[in-house]
Amino acid sequence: MGSITTPIPTGIISSGPRWCMMNIFGWGPDHPPYKYKECANATDAENPTQPQDFSTICCDGKIIDTSQDMYKYFLRNNGLFSYPLELDNLVCCREAGVRQMGGVGPFPNPTRCDAVLTPTPLASLAATNTKNAVPYLATYESGKWDDEISANVDSVKTRTPECLWVQTTHPDVTLMEVQVPVAKITTLPIPVTDAWGDTVGYFDAEGSTSLFPTSTTSAMSTTSTRTRTSATATLSSAGRKGAALTSVEGR
Repeated sequence: MGSITTPIPTGIISSGPRWCMMNIFGWGPDHPPYKYKECANATDAENPTQPQDFSTICCDGKIIDTSQDMYKYFLRNNGLFSYPLELDNLVCCREAGVRQMGGVGPFPNPTRCDAVLTPTPLASLAATNTKNAVPYLATYESGKWDDEISANVDSVKTRTPECLWVQTTHPDVTLMEVQVPVAKITTLPIPVTDAWGDTVGYFDAEGSTSLFPTSTTSAMSTTSTRTRTSATATLSSAGRKGAALTSVEGR
C-alpha cells in the first residue's frame, strides 16, 4: 500500500478556530440528490470563513472523542466554543466490511467503539476527505425479516461518511506533516431504491426519471465548494457560546 504526506492540525483546538464534525451529506446516501455540507460560515461577524479555509478528514463510521463525552460537555457548557478538541483523541469506529449486531442493542458508549468495531486513529485517515469520501456499506446481523424463509437475515445498509472540518487557516492552528496510507475508495453503484424500497430519482423537464450520480473521487486535502444543507445533528465550534449543536439546519 502506498502513502502520502499531508498536513494535519496538532495540539488542542479551542476558543477560536472553527471546526465541525458531521455527516458529509445533508440527506442519507439512499436519498439522492446528495447535498454536500460545509463548515464554513461567511456571515459570522467574529470569524468569517470560506470552504477553502478548512482541511477535512472523513471516516467510514462514527467519529468519537476517547477523552470525554462531547454531548455532555455541550450540555454542561451551553455549547462547544471552548471544547478542547485534539486530533490525537479522535478515532474512527469503522463500520465498512464489519458484521455488526442487528436489532436494538445497548446504548453506545460515547467514548468507546462498539466491541466489533476497530478504533482507528482519525489522523491515520487523513488521505480520505470531503473531496473523495463516498457512501459505504454496513452489515447488521439478523437485521431484517425475510418473509420467504420466515427468518431474520443480515441487513446491508448504505451509510454516509462522517467528517471533521478544521479551520486550518486560523492563526491559532498548528500544522504538522504526517505520512499516512493512501485513501482506499470503493465507489458503490448508484442506488436504485431508497430505505423504503421506492425508486430513487427525480423527474426531469421531460417527465422521465433520472438517477443522480455518485460522488466524484480525487485526492485533495481541503474541501471543495458545494451546495450546503443540513438534515442531521451537527457538532461544531460556532465561534460563540450556546450555538454549537444544531439539527435540521446548519449555520
